[in-house]
Amino acid sequence: MTITARAIPENSTKIAMKSGGAEFHIYEDGKGRPCVVYYRGKSSKMNAFYFKTEERRASHIEGVIKNITAAEKRKAEERAARNKAHNMEPGLILYTSWGYDQTNVEFYQVVEVPSRCYVILQQISAPLARGEESFMSGNSVPNPENKIGEPFRRKVNMSGSRPSVKIDNVATAWIWDGKEKHTSWYA
Repeated sequence: MTITARAIPENSTKIAMKSGGAEFHIYEDGKGRPCVVYYRGKSSKMNAFYFKTEERRASHIEGVIKNITAAEKRKAEERAARNKAHNMEPGLILYTSWGYDQTNVEFYQVVEVPSRCYVILQQISAPLARGEESFMSGNSVPNPENKIGEPFRRKVNMSGSRPSVKIDNVATAWIWDGKEKHTSWYA
């Protein structure tokens, strides 16, 4: 059963937060206990509590407001970090390393920077380094001269400790550090 309307106690006093979208309703229940019902945002799910004293109810409401304010601040900081301008330039090489029974390594080159949040990437080949090859494994290095496929556009994620680009649902590209990357294959 889906609740579509908010249950607001009769004879309650409404207290609304300016930011965070919380709405509190304070009242006393049939036993004379101080109570609070509150909702966050557009939610119709209520949070309801009763307390031994008015002070405990006030303290609880203050704590909830403090938590909501901290969460809103954290979300704003994360949003700002995600949308922060990146420092990638044309020619920069990125790599992915992913797989389950094998380690797939792919290299990409930034070919264009259309905006402060996006890049145009081109996959490039990744031959084994110096012909190094052991049983079903080796080390790959990028070859920017040999392009694979068509260039594509991706958003740069700046929210982590270093910039990254999500290539698809399994691979995330990071800035290449200039070292050979271990790769393996199975049959």
